[in-house]
Order: sequence, then structure tokens, then C-alpha cells
Amino acid sequence: MIERSAGRGHVCDALTADRSWPRALLAAAAQRFHEALERLLHDAKRARRRRVAAGVGDGEGGGV
Repeated sequence: MIERSAGRGHVCDALTADRSWPRALLAAAAQRFHEALERLLHDAKRARRRRVAAGVGDGEGGGV
């Protein structure tokens, strides 16, 4: 991501060259974000299965 940001060469160069806090901080934040999205997707799929099993929805369109 950082290496491909056009027009922000100086900032990108600084972040890609420095392997200390900025990179570690960004990597940790990206990992937490990914884990949160995975949990949300899992919860949404589970809720949909429950709705379908309960006969509330038909599992087609209109939702998660």
C-alpha cells in the first residue's frame, strides 16, 4: 500500500525505509482491523443462518 501511493513519495519513502515504530504500528493496526472484519463477517453469517433456520428469512437477498 505505502509503496504504491502516487504523489506522496517523501512520506512513503520515510515509512518504507523505517522499520521501527511506524511500520510496526501500522502492521498491528491492520491486523486488528482484519480480525475485527472477520469477526463481523462470522457474526453476520451466523445471524443469517439463525434467521433462515427460524423461518424468518428465506436466505435470499435483502440482508447480510
